[in-house]
This record gives sequence, structure tokens and C-alpha cells, in this order.
Amino acid sequence: MAEGKNTTRNKLLGAIGLAKKAGKALLGTDVVCEAMKAGKAIFVLASGHASENTKRRISEYSEKCGVKTVFADVGTEELGAAVGKRPLACVGITDENFMKLIERNLCESV
Repeated sequence: MAEGKNTTRNKLLGAIGLAKKAGKALLGTDVVCEAMKAGKAIFVLASGHASENTKRRISEYSEKCGVKTVFADVGTEELGAAVGKRPLACVGITDENFMKLIERNLCESV
């Protein structure tokens, strides 16, 4: 059972990596919050392991800007590694197809 969960987790992280390679992912809290304000980010995947202040900031921006945000059980180190960067609290997605792919993988990992 745990093996299946790791596979879906890897699919989720792989989908985020693909979005980054395609230029459809924005990285980091500051960049993502600015993109939400500008109407560029249509979906945000945030680490459930981020600090409470960071989670509150992301939540406030997403609520104010009407952007769907999911706090996943993914560590900041894992999220950063998925895109080849340092630990990240969140990733903003700018493409609807990548959003659907990530949401589908999120549903499978629950």
C-alpha cells in the first residue's frame, strides 16, 4: 500500500517538474503571490509543511484573488527538489492543462 502512495506522490512531483520545464510554473512565495495579484497564477500548490506565517500569507492572497490553492502533504524540500531548486513553500501554475494534471495526481495520492 505504501508503495502505491509513493508512486502517486512521484507522479505529482513529476507533473510539477514538467510544468516547470514547460515554463508554466512560478516558484516561491513572493513570486506566486505577485502572480496571483496580477492574475497570472490560476492554481497554487503549497507545502503543508510551510511555516504558519507563509501558509497564512498564501491563503490570504489566494482568497483575495480568487485562486484555487491546495496545501498538500508535501515537504518544502520535496517541492523544491521537484523543480530542481532549494526548498519551496509553494508553486504557482499558469496553465489550465497542467493544473488539471496536478489536481488529478493530488486526488490519486489521497
